[in-house]
Amino acid sequence: MTAKAARTARRMEKTAAAREPSPHVKQKQERRRGEILDAAAAVFSERGYFNATMKEIAERLGMQPASLYHYYPSKEAALEDMCRISAVEFCERLRGILAEGGPAAAMVRAGMLAHLTSERRAYVENFAFSRRNLPAGVVRELNTLARAYRQIWRKIFIHGAERGEWRSDLDIDVAADAVLALCNSAAVTLPRRKNAEEDAALKWVDLFLQGTQKRQS
Repeated sequence: MTAKAARTARRMEKTAAAREPSPHVKQKQERRRGEILDAAAAVFSERGYFNATMKEIAERLGMQPASLYHYYPSKEAALEDMCRISAVEFCERLRGILAEGGPAAAMVRAGMLAHLTSERRAYVENFAFSRRNLPAGVVRELNTLARAYRQIWRKIFIHGAERGEWRSDLDIDVAADAVLALCNSAAVTLPRRKNAEEDAALKWVDLFLQGTQKRQS
């Protein structure tokens, strides 16, 4: 590299560094991005993904649409981000519950409550029912995350079977599918009720466990 080329490279590096936002600005941008995703998730849930518009999301936040596009160029980009974030978070949370050990019934209770009372409930609804509208490659990635989440649930039910906690005729795969179906369905209905708190979610949890646990003689 010639001396002139080296000087040019150094100038370019300095220019790039000068354009890099400060940690404070980055934090502010991430917070705003989260607020946008929360608003988008709520609008998608209320209006339906196809009917929702970026203008409605901006209005909910008191933003100009042009400012919104600075963070997300389309509602598709927002949907993709919220689906990926929620899928990763839910997998990590359930892995942590499994790693703690103990009775499987307690794991199911903790896992269901984490799912049903999460602040990301609207994200869950959109992941479950709207992700198919994303590009095929993104859908495949998200489906892989969905299978990973189901697999963790399956391990919990296997753990319970090994401990003799479940009914003798319980099908592990059916149980894993059932808990996901129940959680996704309840995630849609619970936020629309006035008492959408832990007590309401516990009724769903208890109903599920009554159908899976071995009856005490």
